[in-house]
Amino acid sequence: MSEYEAPTIEDLIAKSTEKDFVSSDKIFAELMQNRIDAALDQEKIRMAGQIYNGLEPEEMEAPAEYDEDQGELDLEDEEEQIEMELESEEEPEMESEET
Repeated sequence: MSEYEAPTIEDLIAKSTEKDFVSSDKIFAELMQNRIDAALDQEKIRMAGQIYNGLEPEEMEAPAEYDEDQGELDLEDEEEQIEMELESEEEPEMESEET
């Protein structure tokens, strides 16, 4: 008996590009269900911590995978890196024009 392997987003994309919409619909539904289950499990853990351990919401750390600001931070860091690269590319051109 083989071990079950959950579908990935790559599987969803592959089935969609193959125009196998029935399979891609099933994969999408399973992917969403997995995400909902994970979110519910995290909420259960949070609620149990509040009820049984007396933790306040601000005392509890958010799970690493749930960080609303992370996407924005990544974009800001990437934008800064691109600006720095552009500035470093412009500097040699200015020096060569002056000489």
